[in-house]
Amino acid sequence: MVQDVVMMVFYLVGERDASFLLSVRKISQPMPKSFYIIDGHAQIYRAYFAPFRDLTSPTGEPTRATFVFTQMLINLIEKRKPDYLAMVIDDASETAVFRQELLPIYKANRKSRPDDFNPQEERILRIVR
Repeated sequence: MVQDVVMMVFYLVGERDASFLLSVRKISQPMPKSFYIIDGHAQIYRAYFAPFRDLTSPTGEPTRATFVFTQMLINLIEKRKPDYLAMVIDDASETAVFRQELLPIYKANRKSRPDDFNPQEERILRIVR
């Protein structure tokens, strides 16, 4: 229970303040294992719309989102060194999105995905698997 609270504090107050709180813990207690859960679609969209120059493969295929997402993932692993790491994504079918049942106007005004988004999303999902 205490370990769960410490990890939640880390997410809520930020790294600097959480580091202080963690240092206050008794030294004799082992550090809890860390478990990071990545919101897949949110991070893929974030990578796609990142303020970064356009990148393409030698064949002309767009790769900016793939590059930015992969760099974010590598940075997370190198800096945080999670014991466990998972990425979750919503089911692609519209019937699986419970939010639309709760709020029918959910995503009603959202524009459709750009043409070059899906190939990059598929590539990112292959990388993560």
